[in-house]
Amino acid sequence: MTQLSARVNTPVSSPAHFTSKERDQESGNDYFGARYYASTTGRFLSPDPLMASAKVWDPQTWNRYTYGRNNPLRMIDPTGLAEVTAAQCAKDKACVTVNVNVIYDKNANGGEGLTDKQKASFEKNQLQNAKDQYGNADVHLNVTYTSGEIDSKGGLTGMDKGALNVFVTDTGGPASADNGGYARSRINVNSTNNDDLAHEMAHQFMGDMTSPLGRMLSKDTSGIGRFVDNMFTDITNDSGRIIMNNVTPHLPNYPSGAPMTIFNPQARDFQNRITPQTTPQ
Repeated sequence: MTQLSARVNTPVSSPAHFTSKERDQESGNDYFGARYYASTTGRFLSPDPLMASAKVWDPQTWNRYTYGRNNPLRMIDPTGLAEVTAAQCAKDKACVTVNVNVIYDKNANGGEGLTDKQKASFEKNQLQNAKDQYGNADVHLNVTYTSGEIDSKGGLTGMDKGALNVFVTDTGGPASADNGGYARSRINVNSTNNDDLAHEMAHQFMGDMTSPLGRMLSKDTSGIGRFVDNMFTDITNDSGRIIMNNVTPHLPNYPSGAPMTIFNPQARDFQNRITPQTTPQ
């Protein structure tokens, strides 16, 4: 009597696995571009190098190896990092590059200029936080550094017309303006709020200073109109950033290459507006 053996048709395994990332067949780990993810443990194999993404008030972010705040059913980490690098942005048609010109005020600290410690603190906290936040909207910040100053009469030097000029100084509070075609924001390096730069960038991207209402209120000597307008734009922009950083990029069905946030198209419009136009000869 002949014994029949059952035959099982095993489908060819796809290289794409968790969140459509490619799995290394030898190690069984998934490649996220920035680092590898171990599906067996639900952890990244190397710690999150962007310490600014850890929040004191959110214990789920303290562990630098976790994936999606330990909630992969609701949240995903598309790149393994929050910041979008220049190389990643160049490969993504939906990604936007915004030029940022950081100007360390030579007149800060009584004319001594900012210390190396102050500069490092700004770059690690304020700047990295902004890179992380807008990276969630597929916006890459192309940062350059220029020598400049804020003089005693409020004059500014070192600005680039094709970039968002960020003056880092040790006096005054965060503020933004757009006069004479130069977009500029001021950040106090001694501020304890690491969200100042990201907040001011939202004003710039949304065109709050260049809108007809914004230009009209800039001439309001009483300051009341500007205060009310700033209050409403703060609510709108901050709400948009909360959605950008905590909701849309982490949806299970978040479409790659189609940022579901107001800041992606607005950042593109902002960069197009400030880029000097050349007339063909």
